[in-house]
Amino acid sequence: MRYPRYALRCGGPVCSRCGREIGGGEQYWYINGGKICEDCFPGFAREVFSPFRLVRGGEKRI
Repeated sequence: MRYPRYALRCGGPVCSRCGREIGGGEQYWYINGGKICEDCFPGFAREVFSPFRLVRGGEKRI
């Protein structure tokens, strides 16, 4: 298998949010050119989807 040069230099993928190296066998998401580790994913999703958040009853955006 061929790896990009940057992956060989740094030893493996690094989370774009926290900077932690993502270990072998560990899950991560590759989204829009960034790598998001499992620990950072809930916060990332909350930020990305916050414009679509609604409050039941008022049906208004927060």
